[in-house]
Amino acid sequence: MVKKIFKMSSLILISFIIYDNSNAADFEDFKINSSYGRTLVEKLKNSIERKSTTSVRREQKTVTYVSHLHERLELLQDPFKKKRLFKKSKTIAVVFTTRDQTKPGYKNVTYTFYGRGAYFWNLGIKTKIKLRARFYLLENLENGVYERPEQMASYSFLELKIKNPSPAELNSVNKYRVKIEDTDLIKLINSEVDDISSVLVYLKDKALSQAQGKKIDMVNTMFSVIDELATIEPKFTKPQFAISYERTAKKYLEEKYKAKIGLLKRKSFKDMEYQLTLDQNIKGYRIPSKFMSNSSSFIEFFQGNKDNFNYQYPEDCIVAEIKVPIAIANLDPKACSAIHKHIYEGFIKPVFNQESLYPGFRLNKGKAGHFKRVLAEKGVK
Repeated sequence: MVKKIFKMSSLILISFIIYDNSNAADFEDFKINSSYGRTLVEKLKNSIERKSTTSVRREQKTVTYVSHLHERLELLQDPFKKKRLFKKSKTIAVVFTTRDQTKPGYKNVTYTFYGRGAYFWNLGIKTKIKLRARFYLLENLENGVYERPEQMASYSFLELKIKNPSPAELNSVNKYRVKIEDTDLIKLINSEVDDISSVLVYLKDKALSQAQGKKIDMVNTMFSVIDELATIEPKFTKPQFAISYERTAKKYLEEKYKAKIGLLKRKSFKDMEYQLTLDQNIKGYRIPSKFMSNSSSFIEFFQGNKDNFNYQYPEDCIVAEIKVPIAIANLDPKACSAIHKHIYEGFIKPVFNQESLYPGFRLNKGKAGHFKRVLAEKGVK
């Protein structure tokens, strides 16, 4: 009884710090109060160690022609001479290697469900908070049948993603994620509004049983924020649309990154990993409510709805995302290492610009954002 009264009090309080989103489509983001949003983001930022490129990074996105992208990647691999203080110049070739191995006879496919996202205006920039569930699949090249990798056979990743955490972190991303069993995700998807909080407590406790060290803080904070936003908008935890695509993930590790801080002074960093993802055959799906009620498994749903997409990207375009560790992303260009400058001048600058953009797309706009724009233009609710 006390818990219900507290929950009702929280709802009344939150009603004063949100906006009327009743006229927006279910797939469109809902607006929250700016100071409240900043509080949520700050709680999340304080819950993790900001070291991993996967968790905290500066990312740039573009949609460009396949031919242009591969041309620039090949040119990037041409060796260049790196000048060294008081030492002989060193010849280096920047070659991005594969992060995810592909099983022979298969291709890697990613399938992601998105709940209704939240956003707020953060001193002139738009900060977005979204919850998604990401599945990794294998597609048989002969018959097109989906399978799941052995280590993810009954799991996906539940991810809370923050885009533009602050005005000083434009195009930066903070990501918080836990591994979740299929049966538990279905519980969350199919839960009634009054049961969402209790399901989230159950999921949090399971995640905590596997967490150690700083990750304990992350898990607690992540599920606390999800619960708060689900209290405002229950559809935050309910898939509204999905995106599938074939992904090639690459990386380049720069060992012992050294930044130039003045004429003779250098600042040493640890090894820095640049990440590059290339996505093709991208499809967007509008997801009906209670969509798992008639499917015994996610793989059955994926296979059965493979061709029921609402939109598909053109075949000759490719979505590229370059992700740079936040520790070096904010450096003055003059202070960057020689390799960092080479990657920027030889690849980022000529690929991630308006002139190289595929017609009809926007720079630094993600796949989910583009698909929502397409749905809105089509008048889909």
